[in-house]
Amino acid sequence: MDAAFLDQVESRWRALSRSASAAPCRSRVSRPGTTELRIEVETNEARAVIAAWEPSRTLRIVVHRFKDERVLFDGRCPTDLELERKLGALCTELSASPFA
Repeated sequence: MDAAFLDQVESRWRALSRSASAAPCRSRVSRPGTTELRIEVETNEARAVIAAWEPSRTLRIVVHRFKDERVLFDGRCPTDLELERKLGALCTELSASPFA
């Protein structure tokens, strides 16, 4: 099966997380199935999970900070621009101070 969306999610996340403006983080990538991608992200103050599914171009991003869990996005991601915005929002969220 063509995994273009999953490859795109993984490569865009790698690029965004390595940018100068991103918070330092560690990412662990896994592919539980041929049509699913899971990226676990950890900073000093937060954790996040990016889950993506190929057939429907669906993306789910959940951020855990201290005892709080927040769904940042859950739904279809039909365009490349939408994908870029959602992953960019995660970078912003992880870079923000939890005490602001």
